[in-house]
Amino acid sequence: MDILSIIIGLIGLIPLAYLSYSYLLDYFPTRKFLAFDKSSNLDVIITTSSVSTSPKGAKVQRATTGIGQVQGVSHLSKFIGKFYKNKAIYVHLGRGLALRPVGDLVLLGGPSKNDYSERFLQKFAHNNPDLQLEVNDNDAKIKIKGNTYDTSVLSIQKGLPAKDVCLVICWKNPFSPVTSSTRSVYCAGLTSYGTSGAALWLFNDILTAKGRFEELRKKVGIKSPNFLAVLSADIVNGGVAAVELLDVYKI
Repeated sequence: MDILSIIIGLIGLIPLAYLSYSYLLDYFPTRKFLAFDKSSNLDVIITTSSVSTSPKGAKVQRATTGIGQVQGVSHLSKFIGKFYKNKAIYVHLGRGLALRPVGDLVLLGGPSKNDYSERFLQKFAHNNPDLQLEVNDNDAKIKIKGNTYDTSVLSIQKGLPAKDVCLVICWKNPFSPVTSSTRSVYCAGLTSYGTSGAALWLFNDILTAKGRFEELRKKVGIKSPNFLAVLSADIVNGGVAAVELLDVYKI
């Protein structure tokens, strides 16, 4: 092989090396930040919107969930596929579920129709009393440190909100043994559309697209930070058009 062929071969490796380097720059900081356990399963528990009898075909009971939860699972799945390819994911409906989620945990949807979200928020509020956190799905109201977010922010027209307020909480998994290092993520809005917005913001805008990753890391830390983020989501025709960070509390 002559020198020219060697040089051409080495030049051909440059794009591959650059792509590998860029991937590693994303891969390790993201895994360090979210800090899911590489050997644990991931339980995803979503809201049960209703349980009804099928109107067609066999008259069986069927459980349904909201569009925001379905979209949230989609955002999460894309993220897991990129950064935790070997992680097993199990999706559950929260109402009536009997499970001890001792691995990593993602909760999609608020407490009124997700028993695990309700218990998670109780434990989180008890451990972080300074936040004065109250989440009431039935009244569509969130309170944090004296600030109240309710249906007045939604601008509902023809049954669809134009805005929503969402919460993202990254914390330890409170259902795991004390010695466990597994993590939990809570994503929910005042409506199902806000749940989609919360998942989109964390798993896409922050952790995958990287547009605002460094800004958030400066506020909450770079290694498995515990924090609560308050978001505002713009909803257009039932879809999340934009998500903005309103406030963040480092735990």
